[in-house]
Amino acid sequence: MSILNTIHRHPTSNYNIKQSLINSSIYNRSNHEKTQIKSIYYRLSTDKRYHYEFRYELNTSHKHRLMLIFGGAKRGCDDMWNLSVGKRILLALHSSNYSYLVICSKRKTYDINLPISNNSDAKYIYRSLQIWMNTIYYPKFQRYPLLYIHATSRGSRLAGLLCRILPIQAQILYIHPGHTEAMLIPSMYDYDLQTRLQLDPTFANWFYFDFCYNMKSKKQSLCPFENNYHYFYPIPPTFLTFLKNDPFQQQETYKQFIRNIRNKAIELGGIFLTNIETIQLDILSPAKLTSSYMQKKFHPWHSKSYASQLFFEHFTNQTQSNTTKSKRNTCWCSDIDFTYYEIKPSITNTWSEKRYNEYNNYVRDIRVFGDAFCEEVCGDLLTTHAMASRNLKKILNWIDIIDHLRHKFYIDDYLKRPLKIWMYDKKILLHNLTYFSSQEINWMNISKEYQMYSPEYYLQDYFQYLNHSKKMNRHSIQWTMNPLLADYFIIPSDLMFFYFNHRPSTLNDLQFKELLEKLNKYYFEILLTNVQTMFSYWTLASQADYRGANHIIAIPGGRNMGILYTETQNILKNVIQLAFTGIRNDLLPFNAPPQYVYRNISITYRHQYDVIIPQYTPLKWNRSRFDNLDILIKKKKRLFYFAGALYHSTSPLSARSLLSYLWKEIKEKQKFNLTTQIQGRQFETIIIIDCHIETHEYIKSIQSSIFSLCPEGFLPWSPRLYESIQLGAIPILLVDNIVLPFERFIDWHSFSIKINVSNIRNITSFLYRIDKFEKYIKHKLENALSYLHAFQWPDSTDKHLFQLEEDLNDRVENVFHYISLELRCRRLEQLYGFTVERLNIKSIEAQRLACTNHPDICPCHNEQRSLAFQEYI
Repeated sequence: MSILNTIHRHPTSNYNIKQSLINSSIYNRSNHEKTQIKSIYYRLSTDKRYHYEFRYELNTSHKHRLMLIFGGAKRGCDDMWNLSVGKRILLALHSSNYSYLVICSKRKTYDINLPISNNSDAKYIYRSLQIWMNTIYYPKFQRYPLLYIHATSRGSRLAGLLCRILPIQAQILYIHPGHTEAMLIPSMYDYDLQTRLQLDPTFANWFYFDFCYNMKSKKQSLCPFENNYHYFYPIPPTFLTFLKNDPFQQQETYKQFIRNIRNKAIELGGIFLTNIETIQLDILSPAKLTSSYMQKKFHPWHSKSYASQLFFEHFTNQTQSNTTKSKRNTCWCSDIDFTYYEIKPSITNTWSEKRYNEYNNYVRDIRVFGDAFCEEVCGDLLTTHAMASRNLKKILNWIDIIDHLRHKFYIDDYLKRPLKIWMYDKKILLHNLTYFSSQEINWMNISKEYQMYSPEYYLQDYFQYLNHSKKMNRHSIQWTMNPLLADYFIIPSDLMFFYFNHRPSTLNDLQFKELLEKLNKYYFEILLTNVQTMFSYWTLASQADYRGANHIIAIPGGRNMGILYTETQNILKNVIQLAFTGIRNDLLPFNAPPQYVYRNISITYRHQYDVIIPQYTPLKWNRSRFDNLDILIKKKKRLFYFAGALYHSTSPLSARSLLSYLWKEIKEKQKFNLTTQIQGRQFETIIIIDCHIETHEYIKSIQSSIFSLCPEGFLPWSPRLYESIQLGAIPILLVDNIVLPFERFIDWHSFSIKINVSNIRNITSFLYRIDKFEKYIKHKLENALSYLHAFQWPDSTDKHLFQLEEDLNDRVENVFHYISLELRCRRLEQLYGFTVERLNIKSIEAQRLACTNHPDICPCHNEQRSLAFQEYI
């Protein structure tokens, strides 16, 4: 659902929004560039106190930085374009790829005395900015910008109010150190939420411009102006500029303010505010004047060298009488009358007519451009109470440092705390479901044929338990009860239950097609629509292209998301999928036919983005079987074993078909003597049974075999891989193009064997390349001990297995532990910029940064060691 559709749900009937566009331009003399500007006006209230103009220019840079600009008293929006110093500020922002939005008052002032909760200016600007973001900026860029403030004088005082109700990343305050009372009030947000608001700009933007804007009908009490509580945004990093000659402010005022901020840093802005870089004071001294200074700085004099020379003479010649000073000084900040030759006619007696005419032009410029001239002289030249631009480069460099530092703090905070996962309430999501509502969800009632797919149930049961556990520590309870703090959101689904409950293998093609239509249109589309409309977390990734990137869904069926219609898969394109099957289609030749296609449903898997999980097996995990490996190995009498349907595939070149040919060849060659001697021990070579056998016989046969054959079928996996590990046999993977569960964290080479399908007929040949055969077998089985629990799916009765990631003492490293490792790493990669487009430059660099900086969390992928087409013994 687009953001505009969401906005339309918000009641705006009381708002009369009027928009007026004004085209203008600024000429940048240095690069001959014209800067287009626009103005937009909002009328959000019949209250005459609403008196603001919004004028902006949107930069198409990928950085998406927006500077909010607030001027001092008597400064309208157009002054930023009419005054030379204002133009320099805008052009500096433009050249540094900032967009800017000038918010000014038609009455030339702001209410800076009332507290935030009663301040109509703060409230109106906050709400009008919400509308502006959702009707102007977001439709153009499909994301929200990073917000900064540049403010002067009374604008600085207003900024001190606004920085507590808007997600400001950094603010630059001139002439006044802000609204000190508002900036020193601690926020009532809890520490974790303050930390996330301060360190995660994407979340902060979403919270204020999506969550607080579109969810007003749901009475979101945590949002500004929704109650009388001080739910204020943390104090942002602040750059204070003190003008050394300012008669209204003292340097000590700034220093005391900084001390107050630092003393309460944790309360006001969290750990980030404690960093010394986040509060800076820049003291501007008068500029060193030269004759060309005003020619370079003062826009009307760019081509008037004589004017700058006359100005220089006036500035350095202060011979007027005290009476003249008091009556005829041009700018309030200076005793100098820059037109004083009018009252000293003797000075002009010797001038040529040309010089006299130049002087008249000079005087006329000062009178016509009086405001601009005095802002130049007072602010940038004399550094008194006016606009200043001399430290812009320093400020913009500081913002870069702050943004980089914020990201570092965000990464550090993420590394120090538990992974936070929140699951949607399935009852709420499916309250309007009709077609499937009468069916009871009970995986235990599904025949054993489909029990391997039951992780869909176990996953939901596990995270439901975590979200409501009473045994969790205080710190964990806070985040489990507050989805605003979640790293991931799990979408619960019973898609696989309904699919297998209809026994798809028994349906003809038409019936199968009808089943898919029912599952897609009458179940999953309703589920997904409710996720997007009933909750707001789908839009937390404020960039439209990344919607759902913080969501997880488990579709543990044969085809993963392939069971869904293409348009639904497109909606879920950024959602991380927990699935059984990973097929490295990216390694296949271009235009290669899809592998493992069944009833025109192909496998959907995004390598290194989706997470591969194991299937369920009812075998109870028993570590004691491995207590004495020497005895275990001595009891084994057979090398290779397989039992199952050999013709469980439509391809004559499938692993099972080739196993059938191999079995026939071995029987023909060896007749009834199917034995092999290896290093003095006689083994039965191989048993291949073309049918399913009783469970007890199957278990006994695998336990008595050294190697268990695990071929591909309709799909490249089966539970026998995990059954073999548990029963003390070495699994031999007979499959190509496969991705196994948790490859980043599990060394599959150490306890399994993989032989490409094309080499199945030579399956016994690797035995003769092994030195010290029994030692080799023992080493493989010892390595398997480390991963016995990695594929175990505990049910809700095994509460001791439901442990949090941070519970390191006595931790059971079951399948949920490894899923947590995968998701934790994936989230870290996302924080560095990783997306589903994993092969673009940004994603590749993000993965590199994650694994090189944090190898303990994200071991680097080694494509050379990918299991997909690799053989190993």
